[in-house]
Amino acid sequence: MNEATSKASPLRILTATLVAIETLVAIFYLVVFHQPGSSNAITNIAVDSVTLIIVALWLVFVLPALIFVVRDTRLELALGLALAAILAFAAGFVIF
Repeated sequence: MNEATSKASPLRILTATLVAIETLVAIFYLVVFHQPGSSNAITNIAVDSVTLIIVALWLVFVLPALIFVVRDTRLELALGLALAAILAFAAGFVIF
């Protein structure tokens, strides 16, 4: 590492913070809102569908952003993925 890349850039810090918050939101959803085993089958299907969507959004948007931040490459793309994940999570929570 040279001196320019050894310091954490503000973009990297911002992106890492967004990725951490999104990961915590996904974990919070899975722990708090996902309650399998209710008596209503339609409710179970809806809960499982939303859980699948949240996990898929995390895998598509947040995981690649996390990898880019850890590798310290393509930080602009990582920030874009993190911002897209915020919009996708918000839309998912509002819709369901």
